[in-house]
Amino acid sequence: MLEVQLVEREIYVLGDGAKWIRNWYRELSVVRKSMTLCWYHLGATVHDLSSMSFGRELGHRVKKGVLNQLWRGNVEGALKEIERVREEVVSSVSPVGSSDRKEALRKLVKYLNARRPYIVNYEQFYKEGKWIANTRVEKFNDFAVAARCKHEGRSWSYEGAMARAALETAGRNGELDIWWEKGELPRWEDTGVRSAQPIEFVDLSRNELNALWF
Repeated sequence: MLEVQLVEREIYVLGDGAKWIRNWYRELSVVRKSMTLCWYHLGATVHDLSSMSFGRELGHRVKKGVLNQLWRGNVEGALKEIERVREEVVSSVSPVGSSDRKEALRKLVKYLNARRPYIVNYEQFYKEGKWIANTRVEKFNDFAVAARCKHEGRSWSYEGAMARAALETAGRNGELDIWWEKGELPRWEDTGVRSAQPIEFVDLSRNELNALWF
C-alpha cells in the first residue's frame, strides 16, 4: 500500500528497530517521511536486556528508570541511568555469568545508540493522538497476509502477496466498494486528535506490554 499515491502522501513508519528497516527507510526516496521506533518493541527489548544485564531484581529497577527517560524521548538520560548502576552490575548476583551480563549490557547500550534518531517523545506523541506502536499493524498482517499465504505447500510471488494485502486492507477499511466503482481508493481523512491521559508504562511486565497494544 506504500505504493499508492506515494508522491502526495507523508510516510510515517513505525518500525521495530531492525537494521534492514532502518536501511530501507534511509534509502526511501520520499521527501515527507518520518520514522519512530515502536514503543512496544523498545520497551520489550529494554525489559529483556535489563534482566539479562542486571538480574531480575536490579534489572526491574533499571528498566523502570530507563523507560521513564525513554518515554519522554531522553536517550541520553536513559544511558546515564544505565551508567549510574553499572557498578552494581559487577557485584550483583545474577543467574547468568558475569561475561554474559556484560555482553547483554553492551547490547543494550548499542541498541539505544543505534536507534537514537527514531526514539521520540512518546508521551507527547501519545497526548497528540499519534501512533507509537506498530503491533496492530503486525497483527493485521497475521490475519490479512500470513494466515492466507504462509501454509505448507503454498508459494506466492511478490506481486501476488502485495495484491492479497491490498485487497484485504481495502476490504477491512470499507474502501472496496469505492475501488470497484471508481477504480481508485478514497483519500485519507484526518480523524482529528484524540484526547488521552498519560499512561505510566514503566511498571509493566513483558506480558503486560504485549497485552497493552492488542
